[in-house]
Amino acid sequence: MKLYSPNLFRVLAVIWSFVLVGLSLTPGKELPVLPVWNADKYMHARFYAIWSFLIFMIRFSKPSKRMSKRYAMLSFWSLISIGWTIEFIQGTWIPDRYFDYMDGLANMIGVASVPVVWRIFRMFKRYSLKRLRR
Repeated sequence: MKLYSPNLFRVLAVIWSFVLVGLSLTPGKELPVLPVWNADKYMHARFYAIWSFLIFMIRFSKPSKRMSKRYAMLSFWSLISIGWTIEFIQGTWIPDRYFDYMDGLANMIGVASVPVVWRIFRMFKRYSLKRLRR
């Protein structure tokens, strides 16, 4: 398996999905208390950003393929929908857990941060390549 193989990112995305869902659906009494103010929101954003990165890299790791807008939008909205669904499940069926709009917003920020950072990175890469060619 190559270092940047789509299969590697598929496996990592599936593993990360199980980790994320497992942590999200753990009853509240079993979770550690974080000493940092709003650390929970940062963790939501980071975990969903990692998940978004792995999903996007499945497509980007194919050398001859570019990210189609359809794949990007489907991935984006799927991850956001899953995040809100998990928040809803936490609020209705998981003991000592509750639905939190701010957690859902942090999930959305994490998912949205990957394409935004990717675009910025590509913009700077193109700009620096144009400067080098001069």
